[in-house]
Amino acid sequence: MAKILVVEDDEAMNDVLVRSLAGLGHESCSALNSAQAMELAISHTFSLIITDVILPGQDGIECLTMIRSLQPNVRCIVITGYARKEIPAQAVEQRISDYLVKPFTLEQFLTSVDRALKEDGNRGELARQLGRILPGPTAPSEEVVELSRRRQDAVCALYVGIRSGLLSRVAAMKAYSRIDFCEDRYRRAIQPKEPEANKIQRLAVQYATIRRDIIDYRGQDEEPDSNTPSLSSLEFDKLHHGITTSKVGLLDLEYAPLLRRAPEQKLQSTLRLLELKRRVWG
Repeated sequence: MAKILVVEDDEAMNDVLVRSLAGLGHESCSALNSAQAMELAISHTFSLIITDVILPGQDGIECLTMIRSLQPNVRCIVITGYARKEIPAQAVEQRISDYLVKPFTLEQFLTSVDRALKEDGNRGELARQLGRILPGPTAPSEEVVELSRRRQDAVCALYVGIRSGLLSRVAAMKAYSRIDFCEDRYRRAIQPKEPEANKIQRLAVQYATIRRDIIDYRGQDEEPDSNTPSLSSLEFDKLHHGITTSKVGLLDLEYAPLLRRAPEQKLQSTLRLLELKRRVWG
């Protein structure tokens, strides 16, 4: 099982989280502030950090930044009851796996932990399933790898933006519509045939711009955007509700644009993708 660091200054909450993780067989280390967390990070390697935002001394985001200077690949879940308005944007910058707002249920917490720990394995399995119905690169170029990373970053920003409350529903729908609008071009860009470098670069810039606009969002542009009407308000409401209630995870959101387009008949041979489509889109 995984080795997990819990950073929470509320001793009662810290104890509950550690006990719940131990119940699943995980090995947990506990810290009440950033200084203790750094000491543990120097002597232990963690698969996952779970940190509150408001801590004595350095806040949880600052703590995560320092720990990632030692362990750059560690995953992180941020939990908070109240935080400064800029904290969600800073969390997006850190590419966290989830953002839980107190009060949350133990089920939501453990679901978030399970998704964060299994993200790489689940991504690989879904990619294999997708390869059965849609061709992809057998040896992707550096440009394609970078494009895929930019796309994941944009999706992560949207997910955290919704989970944290950083984005209004209108802003979230606009951001998703922009990601969805890029999907067909993304799928063409990663096909086995020789990709066009300039198109890949332009698309990578678009994804980076979407991510930056989410980070910079401050409650502006509340009017619906009709420039990229890629889905109906009712469709987005289902997706938005799934994200806010923990039914839809970060990896699920990555596949949402593709699965919205895919006919169920085409997914019959890939039952996991079919189940995911029904869970995300109803």
